[in-house]
Amino acid sequence: MAKGDIRQWMSEMIAQVNSEFAFSGKQFGSRAQAASVGQAGLPSTLGMIVTMESGVLTYRLSHLDADDPLFPGAAPYWGVVRRVDTMTLARDAGLMSLANIGGTADALTAELPSAAKRNGVAAISGTSTVLIYVAGTNTVEPTLSIDGGTAMVIKSEAGAAFAAGQFGGGRYYQLTRHGSGWRVMAGSVGIADLANAVAAEAVARAQALAGTNAMITGVSAELSQPMETADHDGVHWGFWDGAGNGLLGWSETGMRVILDDATLANAGPRLLSDPGLDVALSTAETLDARVLERDAAGNAVVLWREDGFDAHMSQDFWDRGRAKLQIEGGLLSTTAVQICGVDGQSLSVGGAFTAALTRAMLEALGGDHCLQLAGMQFSDAVPITDTLGPRVKGYNLTKAATGFERAQTGSGASGMAFPAFALLNAHRRDLGLAQVPIVTSCHGIPGIAIEDMDADPATGSGQVTVWSNFSYWNAQAKAVAEAAGKAILPGWHLWDHGTSAKTSPRGDYLEKWWKLQAESLAYWRGQGLPAPRYILTQPSGDADTTNDGATGWAVCDDMLDLVEQGGAILGTCQHWYEIADNNVHPDAEATALASETCAWAMAEVEAGHRWSILRPHLLSHEGGVLVLQFASLREDEALALEDAAKYGGQGIDAFAGFELVGGAITALTLRGNTARITYTGAPTALRYAMQVQNVTGIAGNRFTAHRGLLRTTLQKPSKILPARKLQRPVPSFTLNLGA
Repeated sequence: MAKGDIRQWMSEMIAQVNSEFAFSGKQFGSRAQAASVGQAGLPSTLGMIVTMESGVLTYRLSHLDADDPLFPGAAPYWGVVRRVDTMTLARDAGLMSLANIGGTADALTAELPSAAKRNGVAAISGTSTVLIYVAGTNTVEPTLSIDGGTAMVIKSEAGAAFAAGQFGGGRYYQLTRHGSGWRVMAGSVGIADLANAVAAEAVARAQALAGTNAMITGVSAELSQPMETADHDGVHWGFWDGAGNGLLGWSETGMRVILDDATLANAGPRLLSDPGLDVALSTAETLDARVLERDAAGNAVVLWREDGFDAHMSQDFWDRGRAKLQIEGGLLSTTAVQICGVDGQSLSVGGAFTAALTRAMLEALGGDHCLQLAGMQFSDAVPITDTLGPRVKGYNLTKAATGFERAQTGSGASGMAFPAFALLNAHRRDLGLAQVPIVTSCHGIPGIAIEDMDADPATGSGQVTVWSNFSYWNAQAKAVAEAAGKAILPGWHLWDHGTSAKTSPRGDYLEKWWKLQAESLAYWRGQGLPAPRYILTQPSGDADTTNDGATGWAVCDDMLDLVEQGGAILGTCQHWYEIADNNVHPDAEATALASETCAWAMAEVEAGHRWSILRPHLLSHEGGVLVLQFASLREDEALALEDAAKYGGQGIDAFAGFELVGGAITALTLRGNTARITYTGAPTALRYAMQVQNVTGIAGNRFTAHRGLLRTTLQKPSKILPARKLQRPVPSFTLNLGA
């Protein structure tokens, strides 16, 4: 073949290949460009294609024809499955860190970050939130202009104007658009401000103490002088009133005292109770008593009945005597509140109500002891009327809470916030503890990964909705409590999370949890809020754990690690409770039992009792016998086995959920807080309630693949479901035995 023919053939082949590959990818610059390829050029084997339409990423699938198909009437249709407005997400859904900050603290200038501009953000919106560093200090009310736009005034959190010297000074500020200006959401109070306030308070206290010392010195000097008396009718009077009348003196027979009306009223009942004294006292008669004392409104407060005295005790009496009378838990505080939130995934929302637990039954346990924020809205301005929180929608950050109101469950699901914190004060009362009203809500999102629960859009998928829910709700709760004159006492933070990390390697979840907790504690400190104690539930696996990889559900051991390291209290374990969807989700009844068990746990910890059940210690390992000691159990409990009928003998063998890696168990014996396991083989690890199995095929299955029967003897009737017992299950764990 001639060289010319070869060159012509190669050119034709290259042109053909280029025409074939021109649109063989899945991304098109416009809808029209994709449609121009034609059905033949877009076979269903491509799976999914993406078109950019007016700045919106539009995802299309070949089998969908309901929403704007490229080719209606015949497959493949290539209809829309999802639209992603990248510009709006970048502008409204996160925190934009402003760039090229200039101007002065009085008239700040800045530019939108390049990342936002790359996503089509040309200007801020009415809901934008930005981060800006202010080096100088203001002399007038500050303003901010972005990308040369209108300078908008910056106000405090409450909308007050900043006076000279109140803004800037080398601080970072988080600003949120509000009306025609900006509101400071964080950064207005720093360590130096707190230090100055403490120093000023110390000076004031020192001055007051100096004045008191001077007064004491003067009184002491007066008392050191000889007492002057005046004699009258045989009485030496030493103390007089302002009119010169004698009040206290002495005669040959003893002390002479002129008593005031209040003293006489107090002494009258005592004199009447002594039969050896003949004293005349004027009283008013009632049908069955004599009135000895009345209050300013004329109400009888002290009575003399035939069988003794009767009285209405003052509030001071109850405040002083509550502990001695052992009624400490009988009264709900009217001067303080606790702020207690819930973070988690779909399990924190809970499942549907059942005939055994309706919404009305659960809400009957509510009252002034469990509160929610009134006036809160979803981001689309729809009112939020329950404690399930805003979830993926997020809050309307321009709508402040208007006060506290009685907490409510969701209309279709209970959530964990209501049953946990509506029952906490009831369990406190059982233990004689003080009761404090609790304001609560959930902050989480179903399926959310822990990487997406912090404030950093650079981690995880980039969303910060959970952090926004958490931080905005806490700030609003603090503002409402302070406006009502309530002291904010340290509360609890309930953590119900982990199933999204079922394939994470060992230790990965633990490190991310500690990082998020540190950021959360720093936020509370920055807000001037007392840090709460953490309490968590251990995840349970789902109904099929066979496809979760070599490190499947290592998150269960990570959770136990953080409890053993002092990060949180282990409230309960999700594997103990029934599921309703043959996957992982419980109904309202199981959610309520798990939540109330956490309420019981919080009350016990507040009473100074141990609660968390940790991994056992290996007491001995020889001769084919393992002896485990659960040393974290309390002195008033021992190990026990739940009825094996719980699982109907399916998904669990005769050894209560224990398994050996590299060995086979032949016997299990419980003694006190120890478990004795006899085995064959050469095991390297012991697992409990960590089975790798698929139980979805079990008829009427009601539990996850992680199954165990080990609990303690300590039980308590549920206040939500009196026919059920609250129990302390042993958590899932892995224990390495060595070679």
